[in-house]
Amino acid sequence: MTKSLELVGQRFWRFIVLERAENDRHGKTRWKCLCDCGTISIVHGSALKRGNTKSCGCLNDELRKTRFITHGHSSEGKTSPEYTAWYCMIQRCTNPKNKDYPNYGGRGITVCNRWVNSFESFLEDMGEKPSPNHSVERKNNNAGYSPENCTWADKVQQSRNQRTARNNRTGVRGVYWEKRHEKYYSKITVNKKEIYLGSFDTIEEAAETRIKAEQKYWHKSS
Repeated sequence: MTKSLELVGQRFWRFIVLERAENDRHGKTRWKCLCDCGTISIVHGSALKRGNTKSCGCLNDELRKTRFITHGHSSEGKTSPEYTAWYCMIQRCTNPKNKDYPNYGGRGITVCNRWVNSFESFLEDMGEKPSPNHSVERKNNNAGYSPENCTWADKVQQSRNQRTARNNRTGVRGVYWEKRHEKYYSKITVNKKEIYLGSFDTIEEAAETRIKAEQKYWHKSS
């Protein structure tokens, strides 16, 4: 396949790339795209790849309209906690200018198609916040926002599901490989204090010890 056809047939948000379009006056590559609403648009390749242009404009129109839908979650310029949670989720995953984007959209965390375009679908799947202390929590912090991966969680629950530390190379939260001793180390944080759980020859032993510690200290069922 030639370089000029590398994007043909690919989906970028609401666009399907149809064919190569004429370059702009600066020589930058552009593509003819079909939006889900049926509109044909000419879009720069860089804007597609970076997510800067996600639709012909219909997505922004829908997001603006959603803010004023009389669904009980927006009135007189005020929005509900549920709507705010949804809007902030969209922003940190899709807007490169958002301060939280590097830790979300910047590392590949996405919002499922059902939610990215519809607050109503998000509310239907998640329900209302149980309390002001709850926020959207992803069960798997390396996966995106979707009905099967999200729940409302309070701060205590969220602290138990923090993303694996960047210096952890085992992929198991609380389990680390110590190269000098050639052992797996396990630890847990309780009341902001680190508790050493031991060293082990196998990652399975270290992980099992960690799970038992979570059940003991966090009262977390397996």
